[in-house]
Amino acid sequence: MIYIEESCFARRMQLISELANQKSFELVIWLYPESSIDSLLGENIFASTSVNATPVTAYENGGVARCTQRLQLTNKLINKIVQEKDFIAKNCDCLCIYSPNNPEWQACTIGHEGMILVRDTALLTKLKTLGFNASLDAPPWW
Repeated sequence: MIYIEESCFARRMQLISELANQKSFELVIWLYPESSIDSLLGENIFASTSVNATPVTAYENGGVARCTQRLQLTNKLINKIVQEKDFIAKNCDCLCIYSPNNPEWQACTIGHEGMILVRDTALLTKLKTLGFNASLDAPPWW
């Protein structure tokens, strides 16, 4: 696992964009359990059990997050996310990237934690080259 501490929204979107340019990915936007919105970016919100995607966050109180369907990760989608930055920050726990037909997330951004997680450790050098403070070691607070 690669850990990247990154509090800047634009930099987190840059990483998502870099991954999207490498191969075909899908994105699921996970809401906070207490969020009551019914749509996001023009997409309906679903119970997590109806989407073939494993969430990154487990809630101690048994809360179950809702999410968007799996969305094709494109620059157009990334631009929509950037335009709705404040709304997303208020309602969304994380943005997770999935390979098609695979329920396990490959990377995720957790905005309120200022953290990015990437499963593919082979990307470490590339992420460092892009200026990310990437490490195979979790930060002590994590």
